[in-house]
Amino acid sequence: MKAVISDVHSTLEALQAVLEDIARQQVQEVYCLGDVVGYGPNPRECLDLIMERCRVVLLGNHDQAVLFDPVNFNPTAERATFWTRAELEAFWGAPLCMTYASTEAATILAFECTQQSGYHVNEFDFYPEIVEPDGDGYGEIVLTTVTRRVMPLVRYRTGDVARWESAPCPCGPPWSTSPGS
Repeated sequence: MKAVISDVHSTLEALQAVLEDIARQQVQEVYCLGDVVGYGPNPRECLDLIMERCRVVLLGNHDQAVLFDPVNFNPTAERATFWTRAELEAFWGAPLCMTYASTEAATILAFECTQQSGYHVNEFDFYPEIVEPDGDGYGEIVLTTVTRRVMPLVRYRTGDVARWESAPCPCGPPWSTSPGS
């Protein structure tokens, strides 16, 4: 037998009760459809239990909002995502840093600065360009692969928009930076 759970929203007591009931039902596999974190006070504990018990865990919109920025969230939900992110960063002793990737490129194109002031471009594998920039420097990201031998990309138009950051990044690496898309 299989069980599907979702919308835990960091509510540990409810999650524990559901998992106890699932255990009584002799369920073999548990799947989580996302929103492990959210409004409740126990994001770390809920993440630990879900990762321990669930075969598959999908990313819900609240989970995504903690990793990225919340979009179209009400003020209470928005505050909860920022609080959750701070809790996880404090627990892990490290910032949650994002990556920018593309299925077509098959690897990470850029990674978020540890000080979260922009993205460092993977110049080892790509020659990135910003084309048709507007007055503020924002334009489309165009990629050319540098090391790929099978199916290289030559001036591949991503459809994503960003701009170059002219100032050196405060975290130190010499790679080109963009404030994000």
